[in-house]
Amino acid sequence: MREELPLGRNRIDCENSCLSLEKHMMKLRKKMDAARQNLQPPCACEKMVSQVFEEWYQGIQYRVKESTAANYMLKAKKHILPVFGEKSVDSIQASDIYNFISSRQSMGLSNRYITDILVLMKSIFKFAVRTYRILNPKDGIMMLKRKNLEIKLLDDAQLQKLE
Repeated sequence: MREELPLGRNRIDCENSCLSLEKHMMKLRKKMDAARQNLQPPCACEKMVSQVFEEWYQGIQYRVKESTAANYMLKAKKHILPVFGEKSVDSIQASDIYNFISSRQSMGLSNRYITDILVLMKSIFKFAVRTYRILNPKDGIMMLKRKNLEIKLLDDAQLQKLE
């Protein structure tokens, strides 16, 4: 049985095309290997979370509404800085963040509020990654799922009380 070739091409054209593609792939692999060798490892950062937060906040406070900036400051001062403020940014591990989540849950905070705090932490750590080239301790942390609230319908007596 004869092999079908693309219209206007013969076996030699196809073989040359494959060889050309293989050469191109080899060149790309060499470039990627060279680029990988030039990657520098993350740096050790002696900055405390409180210092990084202040630097991040200085840059962000003029780009968001005043109420948003105040919200960030409140969450940081009340939740993030008391726990992580005196730790160096690069010393925080995923286990520290999971322990933080557990402690906030045991305080009775809602999953939504805890997620808001985690989003703020993510933003601060992303700033530290860009600025100080650290590994992001927030990478791989699973966000909390929102609980489905059960909707309870009012009976006629409860409805009458509301009217």
